[in-house]
Amino acid sequence: MTVYISPVFGAGAQLLDNQGRVLALGTINTYQAGTSTPLATYTDSTGGTPNNVSIPLDSAGRPPAEIWLTGGQAYKFIVKDSTGATVGVAYDNISGVNDPGAAASGSLQAWNSVAGTPTFISATQFSMTGDQRTTFPIGTRVKSTNTSGTVYSTVSAVAFGSFTTITVVNDSTTLDSGLSAVSVSTSPTVGMNVSANAVAYQSSLTYQGGSLGLAVQNAVSAGTTNTTNIAGATKAPTTGGTSTAYTLTPVPAIASYVTGQTWLAELHTTPGASPTINISGQGAKNLKQLNTAGTKVAFSGGVTGQIVLLGYDGTDVMVITPLPVNSGYLVDSGSALGSVPVGGLMTGQGSGAALTTATLATLAFNGSDYITNRDFAGTFTAIQYGTWRSLGSVNSSYGLWERIS
Repeated sequence: MTVYISPVFGAGAQLLDNQGRVLALGTINTYQAGTSTPLATYTDSTGGTPNNVSIPLDSAGRPPAEIWLTGGQAYKFIVKDSTGATVGVAYDNISGVNDPGAAASGSLQAWNSVAGTPTFISATQFSMTGDQRTTFPIGTRVKSTNTSGTVYSTVSAVAFGSFTTITVVNDSTTLDSGLSAVSVSTSPTVGMNVSANAVAYQSSLTYQGGSLGLAVQNAVSAGTTNTTNIAGATKAPTTGGTSTAYTLTPVPAIASYVTGQTWLAELHTTPGASPTINISGQGAKNLKQLNTAGTKVAFSGGVTGQIVLLGYDGTDVMVITPLPVNSGYLVDSGSALGSVPVGGLMTGQGSGAALTTATLATLAFNGSDYITNRDFAGTFTAIQYGTWRSLGSVNSSYGLWERIS
């Protein structure tokens, strides 16, 4: 086994307590970086004899032997006094001096323990003493120890008063009253491996530069590896569900609907009548678009495979992507003209039951500025019916109507 001298307490170390006194009969406790899993060090350069994972200090505050670290492995050190109380802060992400394995592979753990004990507030909130806003900026990945186990989260808000309150969006499991420790991610996302759950991303990772140079080791927020389109642009997630009840599962998931949220989505099927969409299981919302008059109407213009931009306006999920404009439709006068698809300059009325003055008087704007008709059961002597005005007729049955409001 190849080992390298530790840059921390490696040789000739004498430890002091917080008051500058010799740390007599204390201990140096060694763990795998970013965890509470004990990890042995070694007494000399041969790597043949391990130190105790809780290295005892003598009455002069010195360890009994040198401390050598396994090549390519990162450690965490926690110093304790003779009563078991922690002295100072945790020394995390420590690798051996001149360890080429750590430099080449970049496989260091990417979590830094935060000093102090967090106070549980709710399933998505905890506090820390002091002003910790620089430790927990919005977007920071957080790993916390709870009764339920390890929980991974992303900071969504941070505020400081007499203490710092941190609000998070959890990946899956929530915080609980057993919250006892937190770590923050310091992983760069280019040119190295990163620890599990240390990086959150949406659908795929992007990179800069000519060669990829990036290895992903379970680095996504859900703790699984996703290499889809890793060398390209972000891929829009595909909708699920049915043509009238879409679902969408973006990564990371949303915790709730917030006005102004936007998503890209690839439609898995053409929309049916009055469709809804349920995003991240937060409840179905009407899926709508604006017609040419700027009025909200049910989404109807999409096709299978189309990528659309969606936005939440506080009430509905709106299709923001401009949709194809239809040049016009021919409909039978036995059907309501208002039922034709939205858009287009003109709607034509085919043969069938006669178009009546009552129909015109109550016909709402259907996306067309003009309608033509045949079989008109009325006269053209009246200039206007409802919002439609006669532009004239060929004879007593055929005419052209213009929307005036």
